[in-house]
Amino acid sequence: MYKRIIKIGLSTLSILLFGLAVYIMAFGAIAIKNNKLINIFGYSYSLVPTNSMETSDPKSIKEGDFIFIKIKDFEDVNVGDIVVYKTSQGLMFVHRVHDEGPNNSFYMRGDKINLDESIPDEFKNDVDLLTESNYQGHVIGRIGFINISKGLSKHRTTLIAVIVGILFVFVLIQVVQIIRSVQNHKLEQLKEQLDKENKEDDIDLGN
Repeated sequence: MYKRIIKIGLSTLSILLFGLAVYIMAFGAIAIKNNKLINIFGYSYSLVPTNSMETSDPKSIKEGDFIFIKIKDFEDVNVGDIVVYKTSQGLMFVHRVHDEGPNNSFYMRGDKINLDESIPDEFKNDVDLLTESNYQGHVIGRIGFINISKGLSKHRTTLIAVIVGILFVFVLIQVVQIIRSVQNHKLEQLKEQLDKENKEDDIDLGN
């Protein structure tokens, strides 16, 4: 009985994971096509495309790192935050909020540049501005893959498809096991019913 419950529980979990993987693959492909971040219950992920955030600090964000992103309101942005935003060229950048800009905007800068240095007025027009329209989300964590993820960035859809395929096979195996378990349970019930009827027939014959 307990084994059957555990099997059903594992199969249910597998189906849920499979559904989540399909969701990520489908909406991830749409997001990539539209050059946007996929929204997974208010969170997202991405790969760092450049080394503009890399410093001598081993904890700094490096090119090829896998980053976790929380999609917040623009009102939550503060100086010093690391955020993802879309540039005027339509590229996704990961930079730190350096200073307040005009009209409820912020000047953005990579950590590779000395953040203690102020931005000269004559260069402010060349610095990216973070606005409510191009803000994407806050970086809340990172995993360094020693640049392995740089190669994966070009094949994200394929990688997700492979994961979905593996999960599909796993779910299929679990479903087959459930069907067999149900069939065996029915056979046992049928056998018990037949044994009960045979015993009743023997009692009748004895009388």
